[in-house]
Amino acid sequence: MGFNVILEAFYVSGPVAAFVFMVLIAMSVLSWGLILATAVHFKKLAAKDSNFLETFEQAEKPAALYKEQFTGGEDLQKETGVKAIFREIYKEVNRIERHVAGLNFVDTKMQTIKSNFDEIMQRTLEKVKSRENNKRDRFLSFFATTSNTAPFIGLLGTVIGITDAFTEIGRIGSADLGFVAPAISEALVATALGLFVAIPASIAFNYFKAQSNKFRETFDHFTLDLLNRIQQQYFFKDISND
Repeated sequence: MGFNVILEAFYVSGPVAAFVFMVLIAMSVLSWGLILATAVHFKKLAAKDSNFLETFEQAEKPAALYKEQFTGGEDLQKETGVKAIFREIYKEVNRIERHVAGLNFVDTKMQTIKSNFDEIMQRTLEKVKSRENNKRDRFLSFFATTSNTAPFIGLLGTVIGITDAFTEIGRIGSADLGFVAPAISEALVATALGLFVAIPASIAFNYFKAQSNKFRETFDHFTLDLLNRIQQQYFFKDISND
């Protein structure tokens, strides 16, 4: 099916069927634009996560890394992914340290504080991970909706086109194949266009959903590693002072 077939079907269709064509074309353009934009965006996010994870692995002390990365005048709101998770966690760590002198996890007197510390860390992690995951999932609903609704919108255009064709047949009183076949063919273009819109959107949904799940796995692995290093920091802190 060439583009000229779509144009011809659009020109000869009625106002309702023409509106269906316009909706499907708009959905197709928007869908492809979001597919390309999301692919580029995910690639950049993955590169940022990879760079920070490498920096994190090389850092001897997370606290020193926090001072190095986040004590300047940069716009912290632009941070995303694992770097944003790291920033939010250490903001809470520093806030607790300012209120609890000599914080450590070995002293038995600190066990209640440790329990509250762990709860604060978990709540903070859930909040920031949820925020970062929502950023990556924001277009998935569009792809899912487009892939589910586009075929039905196309089918609606086909039904309207066929209805108009049979109405015209009844008006002229002739069911000649030379007249019926082109009319039905033009009506079926709407269904084909609906599938043309839905298939890429469905593929995009599944692909970006898988990519989003990879981000989730990266966040989960990073947070476990980060919490381990924070735990070690406050266990070894007391041991080294004895």
